[in-house]
Amino acid sequence: MEIRKSRKGFAVHLPTDSWYGSPRFARLYNLRRFEFPKSWDIHLFEPDLVDEMVPLSAAEVGERIRTPIGSSALRKLAETRKDAVIIVDDLSRPTPAFAVIPHLLEEMGDHGISPENTTIIIGVGTHRRSAWRSSAANLAARSSTASASSITTVSRAV
Repeated sequence: MEIRKSRKGFAVHLPTDSWYGSPRFARLYNLRRFEFPKSWDIHLFEPDLVDEMVPLSAAEVGERIRTPIGSSALRKLAETRKDAVIIVDDLSRPTPAFAVIPHLLEEMGDHGISPENTTIIIGVGTHRRSAWRSSAANLAARSSTASASSITTVSRAV
């Protein structure tokens, strides 16, 4: 990313739409051009190695869930439970929950917690309350194991 001069002042291409990026997440984000007036003092700060970031494959996601760092394995936690809750963020965040949830449900299902006994909560925080409907629909559509009826929402009162 870089700041370039434009007719109006400055132009910067910034990452946006992290959730909606490429349908297969070939990239973690889309780029959008933003224009700023000449009178503005523009500085660009970005994470190290952002251009080298590559999403994990489905196999890598499954492996990371089966072998966590600094925590008991999910299968061990599931052995003594009959139900579970999975909390995810809404569409405004870049977390590809649809790619993680099938692995979570499979791992828990293999050790005693069925998808029917799992509730998925979308934490919308201070975003509009109706944001959960589009998040739930997107999550259910992209995750073959999550149904929209098992998805609920929690929002913080402001």
